[in-house]
Amino acid sequence: GENVVSGEMSNIQLAVRSRPKHRPDLFLGFDYDQLSTRFMKQMPLIEGASGHASLYDQRFVIRADQGQVTPPEGGAIAIAGTSFVVPDVTHPDPPAQVLLSVESQITAALSLLDQEPFEFLKKQGRPVTLAEGRAALNGVLEFPLKKNLLTEDVDFAISGRLSNMRSTSLVPGRILQGDALRVSVDSETLEVRGDGRLDNVPFSGSWRAPLAQNGGPSRVSGTVDINQSFADEFGVGLPKGSLSGKAKGKIDISLAKDGKGGFSLTSDLAGLGLSLPQLDWSLAPATRGELKVRGRLDTPPQIDPVSYTHLTL
Repeated sequence: GENVVSGEMSNIQLAVRSRPKHRPDLFLGFDYDQLSTRFMKQMPLIEGASGHASLYDQRFVIRADQGQVTPPEGGAIAIAGTSFVVPDVTHPDPPAQVLLSVESQITAALSLLDQEPFEFLKKQGRPVTLAEGRAALNGVLEFPLKKNLLTEDVDFAISGRLSNMRSTSLVPGRILQGDALRVSVDSETLEVRGDGRLDNVPFSGSWRAPLAQNGGPSRVSGTVDINQSFADEFGVGLPKGSLSGKAKGKIDISLAKDGKGGFSLTSDLAGLGLSLPQLDWSLAPATRGELKVRGRLDTPPQIDPVSYTHLTL
């Protein structure tokens, strides 16, 4: 009565079975169309929904075959395949489940997560326009049907796939992109992981952001290809043509809420050739060493003294 704005019901089925001194068994089933309803008080309405619903043994289930939710930014979120379940409608403030299946622009998904009672991006001091691309997500939300719902009243775990993702905000001053990345989010952490590129440098790893109010910095960690392109992109300061071949390096970037942060890079340099004619010194690709680079993300990047130790096998 409070949450259903409008809709049409059809193919209504009603069955009642009653025995003396027992509560009657009731079954109600119906199709619905053009439904406009609220699934959480603070959230935008579900609109244009159609599907099927049933009530049996005090359990209510409604499934959407189509419909959408439109948050403030990013456009509509398609909810086909999503179900809303109340296991026991006779329970006071009954627990409810949303079995989520959604597809949208990444901005729209983040915009929905930034609504009350969650406000995850606001707590991180980050915009919902963190990244461009498409998101296809599945998961479960569990919460009681009560007034004044708080963030801590909602348990959820959501995961899915990001396609054609591109961000200039996750790593300030850098473009992080990937064609097919995995994403997961729960009440503590938002994580994006997979293979992509950091500017023009191949990257494999993850971005993790704590979702608590004072959860600390977000982090980008993984492996990158170290070659001449990497040196050019990150301003390592080596002369052009100093590097040949490539090696794998482990990179870790810490990002504060204000966008400032630092990075560290370590590598054994296996497969990378280094030549510095000015110093009459070179390193063959088959030679191993220990490279350590630290710096701060800025324009241009600030690089601390580079450390290299030669390893004799």
